[in-house]
Amino acid sequence: FSTRGQNRLVLGGSLHWIFQMAKIVNLFKLCEYIRSLSFYFLNSMSKRILITLIIPLFILK
Repeated sequence: FSTRGQNRLVLGGSLHWIFQMAKIVNLFKLCEYIRSLSFYFLNSMSKRILITLIIPLFILK
């Protein structure tokens, strides 16, 4: 038999897991973004273009 307290604990744990996964997905997207930036940087893109690619990181916060 489960009690309301146990149900809340399960729900709270599930929500915690969902939010943790969202953070991991965002971190993965950020790593991919940085990887693409480094690709452009290593291919000798101009600083102006590199800066234009970095600016969205600060705007999207």
